[in-house]
Amino acid sequence: MNRAADANDFNRAPADRTNGPSSSTGTGSAGAGTMGSAASTMKREGANMAEKATETVERVAGDLGDLGAQARATADRAMNAAGEMAGQVGATTQQAFNDLSVAARETATQTMSQLSDQVQRNPLKSIAIAAGIGLVLGLMSRSEGR
Repeated sequence: MNRAADANDFNRAPADRTNGPSSSTGTGSAGAGTMGSAASTMKREGANMAEKATETVERVAGDLGDLGAQARATADRAMNAAGEMAGQVGATTQQAFNDLSVAARETATQTMSQLSDQVQRNPLKSIAIAAGIGLVLGLMSRSEGR
């Protein structure tokens, strides 16, 4: 072999090197070299596509993780706000109950004071009213028993 043939043989794919120098008919190793080059290109493009797909999947997974973290943070904030509102409603309700209790106690105290004053000023009238109320209640309870 000569040096030019050796150089051509070196540039061909390893499987094509055993066939010797390329022939002039176009059916030798030159066609196989082109096929090898196309296969190599397709293999590289396939690898690039696989790498891009992997990067896309990883990016989407990262985005989903970020969205999940944001959803958890939003839910935590909503739960905290609801807890604060419930605490405020409870405090307001308790304050309203306390205010009503105080008002009822004051009203009862005033009523008892007025009743006591009325009994001291008109003792006979008070006894007659109490007797009349007792009679009515007695008759009512007696009629329910029949």
